[in-house]
Amino acid sequence: MPCRDKGRRLPQGDPMPFRSRLFLLFLVTAMLVVAVSADPPSVIVSDVRLSPQVLMPGDQGLLSITLTNTASGSVKTESSGSETGLSVSTSTEINPVIEQVTLDGGRDIHVLGGDRQYRGALGPGQSITLPFLIEAPSYTGVFFPVLTVRLEEGGTLKYPVAVNVNTPIAGLRQPALVLSQSTVGPFAPGERASINVSLANAGNADATDVLVRFGGNGTGLVPVGSRTVHFPAAPRGSNHTFALDLQVDRSARAGLQELPVEVAYTAVDGTCVQGTEMLGVDLRGRSELAVASVKTDPVRVREGDEFDLVVRMDNTGTGDGRAVSARIDLPLVGTKEAFVGTVRPGSNAPAVFPLAADRAGKFEYTFNATYEDDWGSHTTTRVLHLSVAPSGNALQTGVLVLAALVGAVALVAWWRRRGGRASHV
Repeated sequence: MPCRDKGRRLPQGDPMPFRSRLFLLFLVTAMLVVAVSADPPSVIVSDVRLSPQVLMPGDQGLLSITLTNTASGSVKTESSGSETGLSVSTSTEINPVIEQVTLDGGRDIHVLGGDRQYRGALGPGQSITLPFLIEAPSYTGVFFPVLTVRLEEGGTLKYPVAVNVNTPIAGLRQPALVLSQSTVGPFAPGERASINVSLANAGNADATDVLVRFGGNGTGLVPVGSRTVHFPAAPRGSNHTFALDLQVDRSARAGLQELPVEVAYTAVDGTCVQGTEMLGVDLRGRSELAVASVKTDPVRVREGDEFDLVVRMDNTGTGDGRAVSARIDLPLVGTKEAFVGTVRPGSNAPAVFPLAADRAGKFEYTFNATYEDDWGSHTTTRVLHLSVAPSGNALQTGVLVLAALVGAVALVAWWRRRGGRASHV
């Protein structure tokens, strides 16, 4: 029997042995690599700054160039087969490596120094700023030195940089938001202040997403309602006007007080611009004088007494009462005018009138006080009353007269009785 009759026969129509197919599959699998990684690394020029921005002929300047890796990841994972048929994964770093950075100024810009031989890797999202010291030519113009970044993987980045040498080139058009107000007052502490505020765009470009926020800095000015005003857009030449109500605290100091206002907007290049403006509010205290008490010294006044009439005045307002003076029209002998001076808010002061009670009776009189504050001259009037009792000597005289009359009547009666008896004898 032939040997082939004792062994396993190959299937008809399959010219390749099984072991040969398995070995070939292993070779093909080992050669195949499936890479799963983040975005491939990319080095870009993200910022260029020249100081000063415009060079004079022959001047030197500092050119700062920022390189950024825009990749979102830094690890690459590779999967491959093995003899056992299992997949094997390996991870490798894919950070770009900067091999050389040069700045070629050509025949116009002289590169005096800088980080020309920089070498290093940049991680995902990382940046590096490279400075170059340059010298402008002796003539004016706009020149374009070329920045060359050479990567270790073989890639090369070339970027022309603009250098302005005494050339009047207009800059980027920008909006200019100006805050103004129709009036500064005056307003009194404790009252509500209403002013009209205008926001004008005096620049040469439109502004969008404009936000105006009113704050407070301890001056006693509190915005009523919402503290923010929003405008979707402020085109150049536009002027937005809106009302602002402020509640002024009673304890706010008099004088010109400033309210901080934050203004934020988006410029044409997408940058957010923020700044702080000031609104001025003129606060003036208002004095309010009123009669608090009336008394005499001594307390009980009799006819013929000399006494002091004391009228005490309270200042219930928010400002000083200045040049305070008082006057009465009481029909008694004495001083009818008194000068008080200044009465501060929350305090009181007396007006003293030295008088003499030259007659008894009940008197109605008028108390009149004049004073000044930040708002002008004012007058307050009050009707008062005073009682003067009869003097003690008059009472004593009346008693003596009455006693004498009683004695006279008794004497007459006694004399008559005695006279009657004598006639009978």
